[in-house]
Amino acid sequence: MNGISKIVVATDFSDASDHAIDRALSLAESLKASVILVHAYGLPVYGFPDGVLLPSPEVAANISDVAQEALDRTLNRARERFSKVTGVLREGDAREEVEAVARDVGADLIVTGSHGRTGFKRWVLGSVADRIVHTSPIPVLVVPSAEVTKTSSQSVSSSPGAASATPPATTQDEAATRRFGYEPF
Repeated sequence: MNGISKIVVATDFSDASDHAIDRALSLAESLKASVILVHAYGLPVYGFPDGVLLPSPEVAANISDVAQEALDRTLNRARERFSKVTGVLREGDAREEVEAVARDVGADLIVTGSHGRTGFKRWVLGSVADRIVHTSPIPVLVVPSAEVTKTSSQSVSSSPGAASATPPATTQDEAATRRFGYEPF
């Protein structure tokens, strides 16, 4: 036995997640493993000095319905390529819910995409991938987004003097954009 029979894949329906799903499906095909797509959504909670404002049951149900529809679309696309794909929708923090589902199903591997955010954006938005990597007892494969991968591969210049070599960056911001695929603040 190859040791990997169940792969959990975190998805937020972004391009980075789609890229991670593609990688997970390729891996699952070669290993004859099953894939479980997991999407976790949070309900908006607004804090005030005198209390909190929670969404009404109707709003919460609508958010859940929209998330389920998006997960169903993603599952249908994945099943066109690979039949052993299921989905799990959870309400809660994605960083916790992905790990919980992986434990519940006995996953051998967690696959997650990375948006490639750094600095302030990462600090503000957090990193689901980073949290899972640092807390999960299950092995984790982090797949960089296709845009980050494309930008990184384009920044590797050919041998000196080659016609296809990338010209040198003129500013630190331009260098960061080429290397990491983002524009710094």
